[in-house]
Amino acid sequence: MLIPIIQDYYREGRLPVPRHRVLIPFFPNCNLSVRRSVFDSVGDYDEELKAAEDSDLCRRAAINGFSLFFEPSARVFHACRPNLSSLFRQWYSYGYWSAMVYRKHMENKIEVYSSIGPVPRVNSFSRIISIRRFPFPVLCFLTYFAWVCAAGLTALLMLAAGSAYGAAAAGIFLAFYLGYLYLKHPVIRGLGFRNKTAFLLISAFINLSCVAGSLLGGFRNRMLYIFSGI
Repeated sequence: MLIPIIQDYYREGRLPVPRHRVLIPFFPNCNLSVRRSVFDSVGDYDEELKAAEDSDLCRRAAINGFSLFFEPSARVFHACRPNLSSLFRQWYSYGYWSAMVYRKHMENKIEVYSSIGPVPRVNSFSRIISIRRFPFPVLCFLTYFAWVCAAGLTALLMLAAGSAYGAAAAGIFLAFYLGYLYLKHPVIRGLGFRNKTAFLLISAFINLSCVAGSLLGGFRNRMLYIFSGI
């Protein structure tokens, strides 16, 4: 399923609530148990959402004072997606429907968050741009995938423009950053070469699916929304 939201994202205990409203952590439905008092207080799932309804519920619960607790000893068995087409639909829908969720919780018209680590944990995001007034909402979550793509594209554009030094600088940055991600990623380190390659290719595939969904979901909600995946 490639959602490293349990063993890689959280430690045992109550989840800390980040400073920024839009970054409130959540659990996916496949690993979630909710007290009846939460529904009585904050309401049921938003039935307009075809995905990301779990993050919406958790955010409403956290904003209203409820704690989210991670218990690593609990075990849940969940079927993975059987092929690439269903995996694309899954991650496309995450990006598409989360636009509606995040727009409800934005504090400013423009908010841009960045995480350069190999696992974009909720608490690792830093807000790098915040603008209160703007004609339409803009929300971007820039993970390592976005920075790798940006560095690669910059190197190609510099090369096309005839700037060998600029292309070399972008290429060196890309090489060192990829090396850092390779050494620090908690999943990649324990895999053989063949499985490493498969993991990287599938990760790139689902991240692209998520970006595509977020762009179209943002357009549907009259905002610029970019979520560059896990």
